[in-house]
Amino acid sequence: MTESLAQVRVRFAPSPTGHLHVGGARTALFNYLFAKNHNGKFLLRIEDTDRERSEESFVIEINQSLQWLGLNWDEEPVYQSERMEIYLNAASELIATNNAYHCFCEPAELDEKRKTAQQKKKQYKYDRKCRSLKKAEVENRLKNDDKFAIRFAVPNEGETVVNDLVYGVVQFNNNEIDDFIIVRRDKTPTYQLAVVADDKDMKISHVIRGDDHLSNTPKQLLIFKALAVKPPLYAHLPLIMGQDGKRLSKRHGAVSVAEFQNEGIFPEALLNHLALLGWSPKDDTEFMAIDELISRFKINDVSKRSAIFDYKKLIWMNGQHLSSKSAEELLPIVSADWGITPDTELDDVYLKKVLELVKARAKTREELINFGKYFFEDPDSYDEKGRNKHWNDSSVTSNVQQLVKNLEELNSFGEEKIEEVLRSTAETLGIKAAELIHPVRLALTGFSVSPSLFEIMGLLGKEISVRRIKSALNRLP
Repeated sequence: MTESLAQVRVRFAPSPTGHLHVGGARTALFNYLFAKNHNGKFLLRIEDTDRERSEESFVIEINQSLQWLGLNWDEEPVYQSERMEIYLNAASELIATNNAYHCFCEPAELDEKRKTAQQKKKQYKYDRKCRSLKKAEVENRLKNDDKFAIRFAVPNEGETVVNDLVYGVVQFNNNEIDDFIIVRRDKTPTYQLAVVADDKDMKISHVIRGDDHLSNTPKQLLIFKALAVKPPLYAHLPLIMGQDGKRLSKRHGAVSVAEFQNEGIFPEALLNHLALLGWSPKDDTEFMAIDELISRFKINDVSKRSAIFDYKKLIWMNGQHLSSKSAEELLPIVSADWGITPDTELDDVYLKKVLELVKARAKTREELINFGKYFFEDPDSYDEKGRNKHWNDSSVTSNVQQLVKNLEELNSFGEEKIEEVLRSTAETLGIKAAELIHPVRLALTGFSVSPSLFEIMGLLGKEISVRRIKSALNRLP
């Protein structure tokens, strides 16, 4: 049921009237996975016929966001704004075959009819007044340059059936479908006509999009039939909801790809998370790179239920992908913030050890940068909550001073020896080891949370560790 052409060809067709949000990115991803799984083509179409709302800046951002995600298109993008003549020619063909007609009704007249229907609590439907106009009258009004729209002539009876790859068979009664407009009075095409003409010319085999478009599908199938063109197969994806069960929007936090990029989310993590919104493999696997997603993706496994976007799960997923990266992959991400330049003289072994240590704790790029900075520069401040909790009176100062004396006496400064001295100092002072570990961590890193204190001290070395602790003794509590 998934093959309709010799080659699978799918398209992602955003409107450049806003940022690329996660719903659009998920749609693009599912199209990409489906195409690559079938050795097909993933195409990009910019639906920019809305002259007032479309902006070039959004086109640029959408392209950049897709490229950042690694969803690269296989052919030159198609711009609807460059195909206006093609759409008008398609409309003329439909008129010539009596599948469309000129509608000369004035907007004010139609608005009045809508109001009347609302007052009677009836659903408005065009009364097909202009569908029955005689050919001579139409020609006369066209000669007089009367303004007109073009409407599709929906069959009076029968059904239009959508064999959806997600929802199954969905039937629509033709007598419930309005004679919808395909060309506006300003001679711009509507969505229904433009997408059919585009999908025809682009040889699209499958249309994979959000289920808010399911109601558009019978109209598009009718146009395909009128043009005597075999339609693509359709798969409609469930909407993405916030955790409150409402459609995902700004009120739920970050929703655009650019925002997640700026927050330090890795593209692999966002792709992985989006892939699991409405689809899952046949087992409990969650962590997957793009190649595995491609090999395992099946459109028939997409759920009909709305998917819930869980921000905490995304952060967890980001941490998993971060941890899987090598030190070589992570270094370019942090080098500028850590003050590392090509001229910086640093031991490669030291750098790799730092990255291996920090990445186990960090879940975002920002955490990776912040948790690693203290390996290259002394902290300039101390976490306020940590100060209040772990260095809140003079007894802490006294205890830390004793630890410093014992550390200064060490000849070797390995992790095991450091831990041994700290625990023996705590035992001598009659306190828990944690009562030294927490304030010393604060002194060395500025944070109340970090990787193993003993590993940090071992990497920093005796001189830096002792100096930082003494500095904290002068500044805290």
